[in-house]
Amino acid sequence: MVRIILLCFSLAVSLCLPAQSSAVFSGKVVDTSENGMYGVNIVAYNESGRQLCYAISDAEGYFTLKPVGGIAYIRFSFLGYESQTVKYNPAVNKVVVRMKETSFQLREVSVKAERISERGDTLTYSVAGFKQIQDHSIADVIRKMPGLEVKPNGSISYQGKSINHFYIEGLDLMGSQYAQASNNISADKVESVQVLENHQAVKSLRDIEFSDKAALNIVLKDDAKSVWTGLADIGLGWAEKSDGFLYENRLMGMNFKKNFQTLLLYKNTNTGTNIADEILSLSDLLEYRGEANIISLLDLGGPAFDAERYTFNKSHLLSGNWLWRTGKDSDLRIQASGLFDSEEQLRKSSTTYLDFDGSPIITEDWNVESRRKEAKGEITYTLNKERTYLKSISKVYSDWNVSHGNILYNDRLTVLSVKPYKRMLSEDLLLSHTTPGGNVIQFNSSTGYTRLPGQLLTINGSRQLLDMDLFSSKNHVQYKKKFGALYFENMVGFDSRYQKINSTDWKLQQLYWSPSVSLKHKGHELTAKAKVSYVNQLLDNSGNGAADKLRSSDLWIEPNLNWRWEMSPTSKLILDYRLTADPYDAKKLVTEPLFTSYAQCTVG
Repeated sequence: MVRIILLCFSLAVSLCLPAQSSAVFSGKVVDTSENGMYGVNIVAYNESGRQLCYAISDAEGYFTLKPVGGIAYIRFSFLGYESQTVKYNPAVNKVVVRMKETSFQLREVSVKAERISERGDTLTYSVAGFKQIQDHSIADVIRKMPGLEVKPNGSISYQGKSINHFYIEGLDLMGSQYAQASNNISADKVESVQVLENHQAVKSLRDIEFSDKAALNIVLKDDAKSVWTGLADIGLGWAEKSDGFLYENRLMGMNFKKNFQTLLLYKNTNTGTNIADEILSLSDLLEYRGEANIISLLDLGGPAFDAERYTFNKSHLLSGNWLWRTGKDSDLRIQASGLFDSEEQLRKSSTTYLDFDGSPIITEDWNVESRRKEAKGEITYTLNKERTYLKSISKVYSDWNVSHGNILYNDRLTVLSVKPYKRMLSEDLLLSHTTPGGNVIQFNSSTGYTRLPGQLLTINGSRQLLDMDLFSSKNHVQYKKKFGALYFENMVGFDSRYQKINSTDWKLQQLYWSPSVSLKHKGHELTAKAKVSYVNQLLDNSGNGAADKLRSSDLWIEPNLNWRWEMSPTSKLILDYRLTADPYDAKKLVTEPLFTSYAQCTVG
């Protein structure tokens, strides 16, 4: 079809200036094999190089040119062939021109991409526009991008707010542990970084629930997609005033496909770099976090500058992340990691009290070694359809952390030892459905069990055994409806909590109803809500030889009034009033003495 169109064009548009001669100049253009050449440009010029008329050869190589006055020469040109120039002779009205193939050098062209481009709610940062020679990981480049910030623990924020998702080629491989990817994916493998402003990850809630947070999407170069890529770094050194031999090594494998992604990582170091942050959960979502122990590893603190400048550790990190697309709108993610970290701390201090007679002096000489051994795993299933959203997160965690050492206090030696072990199992479930009318029904459940079997050596030489069990389950059903600028919400929930600290038991059951109404208009949002609860609490200290069990049943009413005013894209005004009621905490109700450190004892 193209051949026919161009042929008609060549026969119909032999354009020239007004003719002064009726003579016709014609001929044939052939290659070195005497085959006619189609589409050759034939242009007639005068002495000054001005174009006078032209023609195009047909499918068999023939052409017809109606000359005008002033023609000096005719040029024949075709891509990939040497141009031929024929001097015009009015006495010759027919020629055969032979074209020879040739190669030619293209001129060097410098192409510069825009550093930042915008399309809708998506900002695209060109990595090439911000990367410098000293930048290795994509996190190094993100630090230079306007509006983005990478904090020391690896978390990323945009316009001062933490991002809510970190995607790689549109998939959420890393979840809340995205520092592994940002700190280890080479900047040379990344084409651009996209900022998805006001990102609502739940499809069924888009245009219903506004999100003021952004997400990041890492766009890889073509040579980093759908292939296994590996990276091996070996760093060796020597420090005379430390442990001598220094090392920092990394081994990594990655594969990013449309339906499968994986990132495998092993790291070790003794230079003071805190690689444990790379498996830290950086999300601020309402997931089960586990309970905090009342004892912890010994920490002597340090100078007010980066720990890498004065710390020498021995750390090993092994992690694996896998994601499979199980359907058009669903995926399954598995993450597992193990950490070993050993750190030695030394501190000497001398304190003189000038306000006492004799100016007593207290000297302390600390020598502490802490070892962290941690293992954790996570399985996440996500279904994200236009009207239905389901997310299930199952977690397991265990550690065998321990600190040993001693302190020389005014020449008195005290042995230090603490084992704040932790075991945890949890399940978080979110189910959301949006009706055709835009109403939303949600069910949210967060359930977890934490066991904290600890040991602590106290200043008097006794060993305190700590037996803590904690169970928590928070569940609620939520219904949201919109009438014009008004948003109505009803929530009904049931929370259950159990704490056991040695011989002290505490239980809580809370049934509640929480209605709310919001009005949104021109940057203003006014919200009024209340929480009405029936709370049953039981404290049992009988195992400590205390009095009878204590039980309380109460009705709590907790009002809340909130006004938000978005004065400009960079400033807002928030006024908030609330009245809250807090339940008991077994940690504050224990009647037996509990040591929280080798020398500090508390009674609830």
